[in-house]
Amino acid sequence: MKVSTQSRLVRADARGRLSLGRPHAEFLLSEQPDGALVVEPTALVSSLEAALLANDDIQHSMAMAHQGEGLVRRLHGRRDVTTE
Repeated sequence: MKVSTQSRLVRADARGRLSLGRPHAEFLLSEQPDGALVVEPTALVSSLEAALLANDDIQHSMAMAHQGEGLVRRLHGRRDVTTE
């Protein structure tokens, strides 16, 4: 766990909420045994996106697409065209 050397005082609003100053940001909140709360920025990934990111073939295809290389496939039985 990274410990920040900068601290600032924050005050809860009337409903007991604290502003982290990052609209729509997502955080993981955990409570330590001593009662300390740890708030960590996070990025949530759907199970489908996680499966795609774990697939080496898809990652390779995406890398080639970013470089402007790859295979273009046409639908309905037409021939495949390789672009280089």
